[in-house]
Order: sequence, then structure tokens, then C-alpha cells
Amino acid sequence: MQLEQSIIPDIPAKDVKWIDITPDMMVQERPLDVDCKRLSPDRCKCKKVKPTLATYLSKNYSYVIHAKIKAVQRSGCNEVTTVVDVKEIFKSSSPIPRTQVPLITNSSCQCPHILPHQDVLIMCYEWRSRMMLLENC
Repeated sequence: MQLEQSIIPDIPAKDVKWIDITPDMMVQERPLDVDCKRLSPDRCKCKKVKPTLATYLSKNYSYVIHAKIKAVQRSGCNEVTTVVDVKEIFKSSSPIPRTQVPLITNSSCQCPHILPHQDVLIMCYEWRSRMMLLENC
């Protein structure tokens, strides 16, 4: 307990929210920064990745799905969650339900730019059993 007290000395335990990052690591959740509320997607420059067979083979993606975009939600300064309705599964390294699935973007920019109601082919990676939607995908 002495270690915990030295790390977070003046914060009452009831006022602290913690997020479980890994089985052995937790970090303090921080309130949404004022600057985060003003993030504009116009400032983001996304690289286009052409979905060719050569790209698919060289990138070694964890999953490939055909999906319809349901919603795009910002859940913090550096996390955007894209909810998709999975239509078809072409490749997966772990089971993917044929329902609505969240795809996590660990950046303040949502790349690639996608809008609700679009039908898309998504090829990307998993990280700790979470399906990611990253700029290089």
C-alpha cells in the first residue's frame, strides 16, 4: 500500500476511475480534455491503401471482413470506435460474430474516413483480441 500512496498521493480513492489495460496493469482514466472536444477530422491526412492481392499478401492482416458501417463514435482524445455490422468474414485469426462489432482506432484521426451506411471491405489487425481499424489498413 505504501507504493500506491506514493504514486497517487492526494486523490481520494472514491474519485479515481481506473481502466484495465492488461491483466497486470491499470491506468487512471482522465477526464476528456477541452482540446479533444474541438478535434476536427479536416486536420487529418489519411494515406490511401489500395486493396490489392499484393497488399493483402504483404501486410498479413489478422482479419478481412465485408461490413456495413453503423456508427462512428469518439470515446476519448485518442480513440475512435467504429461500429460495423459484419456481413461476411473472409479471414480471421479469432472468431468474429456476424453481428455488430466495434473496431478501435487508437488515434485522434479516424483513418480511413468512413461514414455510416457505407458497405466496405476491411482488412486490418487485431490487438489483444480487439479488432483494430488503423491508418495503414
